[in-house]
Amino acid sequence: MAGQLPDELDYVTRLRQWPYTVQGVLQFLGIFHGGTIQQKTKCYMCREKRNLDTSCDVCESLQWNSEGKIVVYDQADIVSGVINNSITRLITILVLVGLLCGMCYDMIILVHWLWGKQDDVLHLVSFLTFWIPLLSVPGCCLIAHVCNVIQDYSMSRSRKQKQPLDDDAFDHWYRVFHANFVARRIQYMSSTSSKSTKRVIMSSTFLALCFSWAIANLGFECLNYFISKYHKYHDFLNYFHLGITGLSLLMFGCFCYVIHLLRDSLDCEYNQVLGFVLNNQNQVDKCRHRIVELYRDYRILRKFIRSWMILILACATLGLTVHVSWNYAVYTRLRNDPENESFESEHYHKVITAWTNILIGSEKFMILFLPLLALGGFNIENSWRQFSHAIVLFRVEKYNSFWKKLSKIVYEIHPPFSSATVTIAWCVFGWFFGLHLGEQNTNYESGPVGV
Repeated sequence: MAGQLPDELDYVTRLRQWPYTVQGVLQFLGIFHGGTIQQKTKCYMCREKRNLDTSCDVCESLQWNSEGKIVVYDQADIVSGVINNSITRLITILVLVGLLCGMCYDMIILVHWLWGKQDDVLHLVSFLTFWIPLLSVPGCCLIAHVCNVIQDYSMSRSRKQKQPLDDDAFDHWYRVFHANFVARRIQYMSSTSSKSTKRVIMSSTFLALCFSWAIANLGFECLNYFISKYHKYHDFLNYFHLGITGLSLLMFGCFCYVIHLLRDSLDCEYNQVLGFVLNNQNQVDKCRHRIVELYRDYRILRKFIRSWMILILACATLGLTVHVSWNYAVYTRLRNDPENESFESEHYHKVITAWTNILIGSEKFMILFLPLLALGGFNIENSWRQFSHAIVLFRVEKYNSFWKKLSKIVYEIHPPFSSATVTIAWCVFGWFFGLHLGEQNTNYESGPVGV
């Protein structure tokens, strides 16, 4: 088996084309950047030794699918030319740049409107804790797209000049959004069976949740806009805000779906690595090399998710605290002043308050729960911890020395670490800030946009 090229093996199959929904989501996020998608067929040790003519067992395991079978693919196999072409890529870049500029403009308008008003701090903080997580998505996608294009160009020049490639180039956070990285992760989830697997069904369900929640929030925004009075003023700003909000909510949902795919693919690869280790017991070096290959992808993904989740949890915690504070303020006012003469009618005020409450609450919970559901928790460190426990559970007495060495390798390559301290500190700050806002204006209709 070792020593043969993948194309020479009679049990090699070609990977099927990805579902159009997956291709559309990846194109929407700018993951296709014009370069040719290439399958990873060589492990780190073979690349270092310039061993390009033969394939070792570790190299072959990098080409496994979820069933442990070798699959090969190129760009024409997995991506449709209708979705990934120069025109659609140009449109994607224009959408990313336009959305990012539009969101920044919308934020500047509202911050300018509310800045310096002591009783409008609640509105300002509520908007920013919702807008900044949404803004992070097109920002990360655009930065990653540009960096990947530059990185690929530099690597292409290195190959032409026959210079050694800088291995650290593969370890930047933006490689998470490289087409080669995403293709490799989806490969580990793929199956040669034509029937839909449970994992694919669960991924489709999560994508449906992301889309439906985003569309529902946009519907709440539009309904709240048309039943309230602020649509009589600043028509352009309100319509502009609705359009930008809808597009950013959809992109946030797509982004969480891709994170879910990447996280799910790790579980698939953990199982494959465990199978590889069981088939190669008492071969410490070979198993160590395979675990290192797994850890390299895990480390890149962890770099991005750790920082992004700190931002999400900080904003979501502060946003929910501010929303709870607003609820207490507005309903206390309604209870103490049932006449509520500052509005045209008590019924109108209650309707507006109820719809605003549903809208803002749904948006805050979406910002918090979609990333948590995508990751299955606050981070992906727990997945590596479970993999470490599995290494211990599979230990057998006959190869006790081998398994002890392997457990030590898994521990040393990724010692226990938790980002809970930073997360808890941000959450405590959010609660403290939200509970000390003081007297605030509870009328959400006073601003230039419906936030």
